[in-house]
Amino acid sequence: MGEGDGPVGAKTARAERLPRLRNVDGLRGLCTVCVLVYHCWLYSSPTGERLRFGGYEGLLEVLRYGRTLFFVLSGFLLYRAYANAVVGGVAFPSTPRYLAGRFLRIVPAYWAALLVVGFILGIARTDFPTSSLGPFTERPWAFVADALLVQNFFPSVFLTGIGPAWTLAVEMQFYLLLPLLGLAAANLSRMGPVRAALAPAVVLVVIGAGTKLAVAGLVHAGYMDKASWSGSPYGLTMLSLPFNAEQFGVGMWLAVVHVVASTGRDARRLGAFTVAAAAVLCLAFLPVLASDVPGRIQYVEAPVAILSAAIIYLLVVSPADPAWLRPVRNVLEARPVVALGLVSYGIFLYNEPVSLWLRARGLTYEGWAHFPLNAAMTLCGTVFLATMSYRLVERRCLDVKGRVKPRADGRPQSMPAFSGEAAPTRA
Repeated sequence: MGEGDGPVGAKTARAERLPRLRNVDGLRGLCTVCVLVYHCWLYSSPTGERLRFGGYEGLLEVLRYGRTLFFVLSGFLLYRAYANAVVGGVAFPSTPRYLAGRFLRIVPAYWAALLVVGFILGIARTDFPTSSLGPFTERPWAFVADALLVQNFFPSVFLTGIGPAWTLAVEMQFYLLLPLLGLAAANLSRMGPVRAALAPAVVLVVIGAGTKLAVAGLVHAGYMDKASWSGSPYGLTMLSLPFNAEQFGVGMWLAVVHVVASTGRDARRLGAFTVAAAAVLCLAFLPVLASDVPGRIQYVEAPVAILSAAIIYLLVVSPADPAWLRPVRNVLEARPVVALGLVSYGIFLYNEPVSLWLRARGLTYEGWAHFPLNAAMTLCGTVFLATMSYRLVERRCLDVKGRVKPRADGRPQSMPAFSGEAAPTRA
């Protein structure tokens, strides 16, 4: 895989600054809208049930995998700096600066959204098993758990607050784990730089795939009840980092591929190994997909993560510009799509609450013919709140983050710029 060469001085200078990534904001914007449409389909019906689209419901169900793409994207963007340090021999990222950056990027806007949703709009999920919606004043403990992003760990507050924020809780666990994974890769340099950088990605892929296969086996054997999954061992497992770890791991693997190519190494052997590993991971899930395990769609995430990595590679990483990709790239570079990507974190935070708020006030309509109207109203309300979040909270935090002093030793910082930075998952 080209890992036999250590970091060579002639190539280190090229590795100090990784190429700027294009189309990241556009990809975020497009995927965020897909997730918004998915949630609108789930929640905008006045009856509280999914809108019925006959045979087309399967197409809408696919939109849920926008969350998988964002998990992969987070692993890719955030691990690049650590892979660059291990493979390129540049400075290891500053952990305090990294953690401060993650906090400023995520927590203030999330807390502001909790206050808006739970106390102003009064549409927070206060008791998921009964689908109770209302202000947080009814259950202050739920507000505390949601604010600390620990709602995934306790059945009594399972999926409360902002429903899609369960993915944010999973991402937060990954953010805290990432410096340790990077440190482990640095301490494995005797394996060769490329193998060392790949090792944490392999560990996460094995943990995620192993957890999914184990849960599928337990469900199939009747030892785990999926029917009453809310707050049950099945539900708590589904909303955990181990169950979703392979999606981050695939993104980290892609980061290593990107860094190896950027440092001028011969990446052909690594590319062949990557294709073989992807095939093995997909084959491992064939027995589950061919079985009668309830909810098989939950176990497709590993193959979908590989597909997501391929999409990110083609649209964001690859320097090639084939004619058949230009129309897609033109869409991602369109100003409205890029603008949506810029406020995509706010769209993630507010899209479900806005849909629920409109439904609670009788402003949504039944039937597939009215679905575009429901989606348009949800999009307009969500984009308004997301824009306010970006202007009043997120941009100010980004300014603070940008004023963080560089390291005293003058070594290069490996933290990515905002345009190539990982925003949290939208799902």
